This record gives sequence, structure tokens and C-alpha cells, in this order.
Amino acid sequence: MANTRSAIKQMRQSQKNRLRNRSRLSRMRTVIKQFKSKVEEGNLDEAKTMLSNVYSVIDKTAQKRNNDLATRKEILLGTNEFPNFSEQMLDKISFKSEQEKGEFLSLKRGAEEFEKLRLVTEKADKNPKAWMFTFGNLAMRRARSNFACNFFACAGFEVVDNIGFENISEGIEAFRKSNSNIVVLCSSDEEYEQFALEVFEELKNEAIVVLAGYPKTLIEQLNAKGFTNFIHVKSNVLETLKLFQKELGIS
Repeated sequence: MANTRSAIKQMRQSQKNRLRNRSRLSRMRTVIKQFKSKVEEGNLDEAKTMLSNVYSVIDKTAQKRNNDLATRKEILLGTNEFPNFSEQMLDKISFKSEQEKGEFLSLKRGAEEFEKLRLVTEKADKNPKAWMFTFGNLAMRRARSNFACNFFACAGFEVVDNIGFENISEGIEAFRKSNSNIVVLCSSDEEYEQFALEVFEELKNEAIVVLAGYPKTLIEQLNAKGFTNFIHVKSNVLETLKLFQKELGIS
């Protein structure tokens, strides 16, 4: 049972998303059923005029679902949420060629874009490594490091979690020994206010510096200094991970 405000809010949002998905699917099935009825009745001219609308409704439904998967409004367990960190997919999966796809509709599984993302990572000469810079408030650093580890693992990135560092200098020293190319700050908004820019300035020329969370009162200040990488519950996971791959030169 949910016992925190965020968990309760997430449950309510998930219920809303399920109802919206049900409504879209219901409309799509109705349109397809109406089209089939015209064909079965022999009203082919009328069915033909309906066809473009049938394609449009199916395509829009698919696009919305793809967006929901990319932003994790809809969960595919093991794909866009709680992936297997050590799974290798290179010899396990293939995708339809353009010739095999439908003539009018793009046919693909919901997980396909995330699978392609992981394959890009697996084919890279060097596997990217995201390192969790955990400090400060215990509850917040654990929550945000767990979130960030799952986030980057969706693209097959190696992730390194840490229990927590006593001070910023200790964390910076440990990172420099880690051979990682992404460092993710994991703490509370209050501690970000004190230390985020310090870490960013120290490491920005050595790695991609990312902040787990979205501290609204600090965003303008951080952006002004060039600190623009944030991952949070409203992120488009798919597009954000593609951008990190591109920045690392593995897209």
C-alpha cells in the first residue's frame, strides 16, 4: 500500500493513464469494427472512404502509446523500468526490415525502440559507465540513485552505485578513480543548492555531469552556469538516453 505522497500521486496518475489508454483503444476498436462491417456488408465504396480514417486512428493510438512508453507513463517491466542490468541482447533479437513491415502502417512492438537503444550501447567500442555521486540526506540519495541506476540501465549503460560519501572531496576523488564517463549527483534539493555547482565546475571537463531530480528553484541558476543535464520522473527516458549516447559518440 502506498504510504508516501509521491507514491499515492503516482498511483493516481497511473490510474488516469490506464483510463485514457482504455478510451483510445476502445475508439480504435470501434473504428476498425465499423470498417469491417462495411466490408462484410459489401459496401466497398463506403469502406474505402473510411480507410484513411482507420489508418489515422490506429497510427495516432500507436504514437501515443510509444510516447507513454518513452516517458514511462506506461511501464514495460524489464524494458523501460527495472531492466536487467547485465542482460546482453546482441544475439537474441532482430527487427523487421522495411520490406517486412506493413504497406500503410508501421508494425513494431512497444519495446522495440528501447531494444534498439540497448543494441547501440552493446555495439559501442567502450560501454558507457554512469557513476552515482551519492552524498548528504540518506533517504534522498538512496531514492535518487536507485532511480538513476534504473534510468541509465534502460540503455544498457553500466551503472555504479555507491553507499554515500562523507564529503564532496571524497566523492570527487573516488569518481576520478572510477574510469566513468557519466557522473550523476544523487542527494536532496537542499544539498544540491550547496554543492551541485561545486561538483559540476570540478568535473565538467572530465565527464557528463547529470543531476537526479529537478530542483525548480535552482534550475535557472544551474542553467546559467551550463549545468543542463537533469533526469527525473517527467523525463522522456528514450530521447534523453539517445542524447547521452550521442554526446558520448556512440549513437
